[in-house]
Amino acid sequence: MNQSTTILVLPEETVVGILVQCGYLSIISFSHTCKKAHKTVKLSARLKLSIELGMCGFKLVDEYTKGHISLSSVMKEFQDYQKALSNFGLGPMIRQPVDLQGINIPRAQWHLRNGTYSFDFHTPSSDQAIGFPQFNSAQVVDLGPLNVPRTLTFGQVFHARTMDSNQDLMILGENGAPRLGSISFHLRSTETGKPHPLARTSTICVDLESPILDSIRITYQEAMGQYFMAGIYIENLGRCVHEILLWDWRSGKLVMRVRSEQEVFPVFLDEHHIIIYSLVPRGDFRSQHPALFIYRIPKILQGHDLPPAATYYLSRYPVQNPTLVLELPELDSSATIDRDSLALGIQPLPGDVAFSKAATFVFTRTIIIELSFGVRETSADEHSLDLDQWELGNWSHYQVFVHTDHLHAQLKECQHQPESTATKYVPWARWGPAATRWFQTSLAESGMGSLCGSRYVGVNVSTLQPSVTLSLYDFDIPVFKKYVATEVSAHGTGVAEQPAPVGGQISDCEVRMLGSETETVIVHGFKNPVVSRLAYRVATRTQPIPLHAHWRLSGEYLVGVVSTI
Repeated sequence: MNQSTTILVLPEETVVGILVQCGYLSIISFSHTCKKAHKTVKLSARLKLSIELGMCGFKLVDEYTKGHISLSSVMKEFQDYQKALSNFGLGPMIRQPVDLQGINIPRAQWHLRNGTYSFDFHTPSSDQAIGFPQFNSAQVVDLGPLNVPRTLTFGQVFHARTMDSNQDLMILGENGAPRLGSISFHLRSTETGKPHPLARTSTICVDLESPILDSIRITYQEAMGQYFMAGIYIENLGRCVHEILLWDWRSGKLVMRVRSEQEVFPVFLDEHHIIIYSLVPRGDFRSQHPALFIYRIPKILQGHDLPPAATYYLSRYPVQNPTLVLELPELDSSATIDRDSLALGIQPLPGDVAFSKAATFVFTRTIIIELSFGVRETSADEHSLDLDQWELGNWSHYQVFVHTDHLHAQLKECQHQPESTATKYVPWARWGPAATRWFQTSLAESGMGSLCGSRYVGVNVSTLQPSVTLSLYDFDIPVFKKYVATEVSAHGTGVAEQPAPVGGQISDCEVRMLGSETETVIVHGFKNPVVSRLAYRVATRTQPIPLHAHWRLSGEYLVGVVSTI
């Protein structure tokens, strides 16, 4: 006898509890199914908060909520934070000194993540080898006027470091250890500096099986969630190779290996993909152009089990091919890429703290990627120029902001293809114009600014005085559901030459918005004009402030690092 059970009605509390675990798009879709569903979402403070946070790429971390506060208070706190950022409102400047006594400042390396500021240094008594800077200590301080720096001494040298205070994780990279032709990564606690208690092995080694190499060094380190990624540069007999390695840091198992003969800049897109920004070879050196190489992180660990002494001999592990390659525009035949100017920025990473007051909010996804590169155009008679004239050339430096929604749309088309499928190449015209906004800037100004989620802090340098003005760009599309932007086409710079007819002025900020109907057109250095139309909003503070080496957004703080440090 066949029996079936039909659930006619679910309690509203159950429905809300299920929807809270879904993405904000699923909640919106549910609200459109019928009038009762619409009413359920409309009357639920939890669901409305989930939608607003999801649209902006945030989530509330319940276990970190301080005390018992209402959801309406959490919503107001979040909206006040967003409003303050939109208006670029700043409070009085706070100086947070660090203890510099006995620290060799020129060799310091600075880090800022999850509201924690840290830098590397070596004590005066430590030996310094000729070559790459090496350190043996780090100073860590939480942002805030009352917080006191603390010093961690590791009892060993290191050349690179990454830190994720959310996981109490600090990874120290050591070149040439335990022997020449190898590299070691030491997993430590950010609180104690001792081996991390959750790591199966306290040290992971990479061995090139060749003690005679011209150069081997760490170029990149980052940790996100369960993964730790490192970049290694290898040079031998004039041949340069870049290795990108991904581990599950708790188990110590190798997950993925990528190998390239081009300069590479890797970052995490999310917990399932990494992006590598590099050049696409097309035979002739002059026809190379940048591209985004997206790799799917394998579900099954390739490392199988931890090798003896946690030492990985790279030649024994397969190289993974990209799932997707998104090409940038082709260069003109007279133009070349300045390899030293290539840079990729994503900050913060998914899971990082956005801000924390009565409640703690974290980022759930990467929204914007920042690319930069320089292009040099040459004339037909360049061979008649001397070296100094050739190096001067006709240079243009570009910053490109990419919205990741368009990347995920391309990945969705590849999600069902097996890992053995050939790499899919997507030409610029199919993805780029709607997904990006281009700016022509100076290399110095781009180096002073920084990305935070969907926002970018831009620095406007004055040649007449030792001060700057700051601009806050926002590339988050929901902003433009609240504001309407119409403006004449902006050619070459990405910002209209005439004052914007919308936006207006808020306090000491000038605000303007450019919608997707306003195109930026770049012509110098490319085979065809480059059109971009990603919408954005920019608020510029008119009051000059003292010059700093660089600026970063971190939670409720805008952090400027003094140029003398």
